[in-house]
Amino acid sequence: MKILLNTGTGAKMLDSENIINCKADGKYTKVYFNNFIGEKECFNSSFNITELEKLLPEDVFFKCHRSVLINLKCFDEYINPTNRIVLTCGTVITLARSRKPMFKAKLLKFIEKCNLTEI
Repeated sequence: MKILLNTGTGAKMLDSENIINCKADGKYTKVYFNNFIGEKECFNSSFNITELEKLLPEDVFFKCHRSVLINLKCFDEYINPTNRIVLTCGTVITLARSRKPMFKAKLLKFIEKCNLTEI
């Protein structure tokens, strides 16, 4: 799904599948994505995190806490004792304890939808 994001100095068209994660930065949001050659890039969007969350496919994106959204397609590992999520690019995100049950449920639903195997 393509989305058009305001950058403050213009706009950027992104395929939501290329977005890795989004991090609130005051009233703006830093959007981290894979560029056309697979390298991680970042830009500031003038959308706040809540506005951005409404634009992105809810079955693929999960809000780990008040300031971070992740793309479940970029999920690599969950570290239980520290409540950390590791993304495929190596970024480590803290999962709010209150969101842990929602994360597990959403991840299981995502795995099922994508016909992945849980072990």
